[in-house]
Amino acid sequence: MTFSVHGAVAVALVATAFAAACPPSMAQHMNAPDAPCRSGSANAQISQCFSAAYQDADKKLNDVYRRVVATLGPEDQKALQAAQLLWIRFRDANCEVEHGLYKGGSAAPMVLDACLEALTRQRADDLMTMLGYRLQR
Repeated sequence: MTFSVHGAVAVALVATAFAAACPPSMAQHMNAPDAPCRSGSANAQISQCFSAAYQDADKKLNDVYRRVVATLGPEDQKALQAAQLLWIRFRDANCEVEHGLYKGGSAAPMVLDACLEALTRQRADDLMTMLGYRLQR
């Protein structure tokens, strides 16, 4: 399977259009019902929580990815690596859009970390859904 940079750019543009069309409450990962840091009161406290939650999600994703890659043959490893690199570019571009809505504001750092955390957590879940059965073997 071949992935193109144009495809990744198109996905990022669609995500940008979606984020711009959503009301602010829907476009904010930090306000999502499953967001991990909804109990803090100060921006600094919430920002630290999202930063730590993103680091945890990234560790989980890397662990799932490594475990899944170990079960794949060379061609499938290459295909997953290509998909993962495109996904990282999508995640970063998508979160920059959300972050850009708050540039210069005190919420900007937590918005970025909340987005990165949510999308990274979702990607780990997606990999487990797509390929987790291979770990059961």
